[in-house]
Amino acid sequence: MTDGFEPVAYAGVDWATEKHDVCVVDRSGRVLGERAFAADARGLAAMADWIVARGGASPEEIAVSIEVPHGPVVETLLERGFAMHSLNPKQLDRFRDRFTVAGAKDDRRDARVLADSLRTDRRAYRRLERDDPVVIELRECATRRTTGRACRGIADRLLNVAMAMLKTRTLYDAGKIGQRGARAAA
Repeated sequence: MTDGFEPVAYAGVDWATEKHDVCVVDRSGRVLGERAFAADARGLAAMADWIVARGGASPEEIAVSIEVPHGPVVETLLERGFAMHSLNPKQLDRFRDRFTVAGAKDDRRDARVLADSLRTDRRAYRRLERDDPVVIELRECATRRTTGRACRGIADRLLNVAMAMLKTRTLYDAGKIGQRGARAAA
């Protein structure tokens, strides 16, 4: 890849609702460890620590791959400083053929495929960055259909932004501010 980042180790995470299977490989593709972790806060913390220990480097020096580009696993590992990458599930299916022609789903094998394909084909992955905390909060409210103070707070902030944008557009349309003023007001 052209970003100049050369990881010391690569990890693949096959996430699920009950457990997350993880595989860590070195630069040559040698498996450094495979393990499953509970899909809860304690399991995520243990997983992050284990990846660092197995990878033998700081989180910033370890590239991690996963199918989904969001969620608690991604947010936890991004917060810890790992270089996160996501892959389309159809691409994972194609990379899986390198390891076996059997079509059966195997979480442990998928974790290894994710780690190794990130090592060999990083250009097929999309690098993930941390989302703004408000976006994370909004996504959690939307996916959990949560009601309460947190979601009302987000709704209030979004309403304030929408009202400010509407006011700016009205002033711009009326000729009371120019483009420079509209950008400053926004």
